[in-house]
Amino acid sequence: MTLDKKIINEAILQISNDIMPVDPAELNVLGGKAGIAYFYASMYKYFQQEVYLEEAIRRLEIVVDGLNAGNLLHQRAAFSIGDGVAGVAWVLERMRNMQCLEESEINAELEDMVTYSLQVDAHARCYDLFYGVVGKGVYFLERYPEGASFEQLVRIVDMLEDFSTYENGYRKWPDQLKMKTENGTEPIYNMGLAHGLPSIIIFLCKVIHTVPAITKARTLLTDALHWLRSFRTDTLNDAYYPSLVVGNACKNSGNLSWCYGDLGIAVALLSAYEITKEQAHYDEAIQLAQRCSLRRLHNSGIKQSRKKQVHDVCFCHGSAGLANLFHRIYQKSGCIEMKVTAEYWLHTCLYQGRNNGLPDSIGGFMGATVGKDRRTKWRKDPGLLNGASGVGLCLLSFADGSANNWDSLFLTN
Repeated sequence: MTLDKKIINEAILQISNDIMPVDPAELNVLGGKAGIAYFYASMYKYFQQEVYLEEAIRRLEIVVDGLNAGNLLHQRAAFSIGDGVAGVAWVLERMRNMQCLEESEINAELEDMVTYSLQVDAHARCYDLFYGVVGKGVYFLERYPEGASFEQLVRIVDMLEDFSTYENGYRKWPDQLKMKTENGTEPIYNMGLAHGLPSIIIFLCKVIHTVPAITKARTLLTDALHWLRSFRTDTLNDAYYPSLVVGNACKNSGNLSWCYGDLGIAVALLSAYEITKEQAHYDEAIQLAQRCSLRRLHNSGIKQSRKKQVHDVCFCHGSAGLANLFHRIYQKSGCIEMKVTAEYWLHTCLYQGRNNGLPDSIGGFMGATVGKDRRTKWRKDPGLLNGASGVGLCLLSFADGSANNWDSLFLTN
């Protein structure tokens, strides 16, 4: 089912052309201007056409001007990697490492802002990838070894230890939220890659690999893996691991996605295997991925339009994201079954998720959102996490043919 690179390139170029006139109000990386700037920087690295670098820099200059005007500071998570300053800082560092930008005063200024914001995170005890210290750790990993990145990575690992509870060889990270049950208020333990334990595990693996002098990270990793593996069960539908643990009760979303489910846990276990060389982690990761590889569009949980003209293709919980995840698992494991599954989801994205006859699409792709009435609404979405620029980056990873690090923001590289 291998696709002609020409078809992939045509889809990428159509996304690029359709995004050009789109100007989201948000400055952030997940759904706003900063993420689109990163998309165009990646376009430049692949196609080597100056127009893409110019567009990336143009959008980034608007973002920096907005930062200087304080336009991000009213956000709920103004300094986070998802919605705030750390995300813009990550894009600047990523583009510097891609040799699209040079180090400038703004890099150091943003580092100071992110560093200062860690005081707030220490009080809130928020580890979240998008809104807490794990995301800021991802930024400092991208910045390393520049500036105070080493000191801040040490600090973040210490904070992760402080946020956790340790019992009987298990290290747990409770969510900020709690749930009311018939037994009273119960702690929530999030097991999804987007907001939970797998993101902590992968971050710790990256710290150990990049900055081995931070020895505490290895101890935390060992304890976190014991906690994760303790929840392996055969009692859930379509999964071996829960999406949430409420008290001692396991809950499962059942969907195939990056944000929640066994695929994210498989990526975390493969990352752990690369650090620990424990065969059990590799074997478990492949078993999880193989079970996930048996599912197809109709039983994946991916949202489809009523007439099945399109389906959700986004990185977070769509077909492009699944293609990227299976592609990454293949690159890490060499398992041919994962390569075949990645190609299935790539084909599904391009031939079943794309409809050029839709007037309000980007590259033939639509974004799916669920309203307060729980109805799915389809709209034009240029964003990185849930929209077309993220789809374009997934496609670029196939067209490029190399293990580039475009998705380090999402801990899947």
